[in-house]
Amino acid sequence: MTTQSLENLARARAAHTEAGTSLQAAADANSALLVRLTEARARGEEAVRETKQGGDPAGKWAMQLRLSQDDQADIQNLLSQSQASLNTRNAVLSNATAALRSAEATAHKEEAEIQARELDAVIAELDAKLCQAVQARLACHLASNPRAVSRTSVFTLYSPSKMLKSICLNGQVG
Repeated sequence: MTTQSLENLARARAAHTEAGTSLQAAADANSALLVRLTEARARGEEAVRETKQGGDPAGKWAMQLRLSQDDQADIQNLLSQSQASLNTRNAVLSNATAALRSAEATAHKEEAEIQARELDAVIAELDAKLCQAVQARLACHLASNPRAVSRTSVFTLYSPSKMLKSICLNGQVG
């Protein structure tokens, strides 16, 4: 792979990790707000329960209920903001995931192209050696059988393997 491809892949991985961490932090903050909301509701329910049981001549429970309701409203507002933040960070993570997949696909494609070029060079080298060997074999045959010049077919001396024929003619191994 080229340096550029590796750098793009590294940047995409870093961005994906950062987006995931950011989303997790926002989700943790959102969870903490939900806990606070549950606690505020419990305090409100306690105030209502205590008022029903023993009355509230001093107004203590009415004040507790009012504080609980104000706290719930504030927390609900924070939860709305938190949800918007979660949605944004989730979208950022989705985009980072798509960018990471694209960078990985590009890197894999480039890696396969490099490997294909290397294999093409090996095939060309082996093909040249095979052709030289078949020509040398034919020359040996003709030297040992001078009368066979007009009747000799290279296929009587060399026949490609079934696998090589299948690969070359059908594009299949086997």
